[in-house]
Amino acid sequence: MKRIVLFVLTNVAIMVVLGVTASLFGFNRFLTANGLDLGALLGFSLIMGFGGASSRSSSASLSPNGALVRK
Repeated sequence: MKRIVLFVLTNVAIMVVLGVTASLFGFNRFLTANGLDLGALLGFSLIMGFGGASSRSSSASLSPNGALVRK
């Protein structure tokens, strides 16, 4: 359970940092001027982040001695 909570918190923290960075540097104004929505873009990034991280974690794991084992 702790692993899942840390997984979700890490992805949410990355989205917060991306959102704050985009706001501080003015990327959101640039995106809006070009017809893109920052919220939608962050939502898409969140979904892709969850998908990429979960597929990677399910395809490889560490053996008891620390070696990477592909399934």
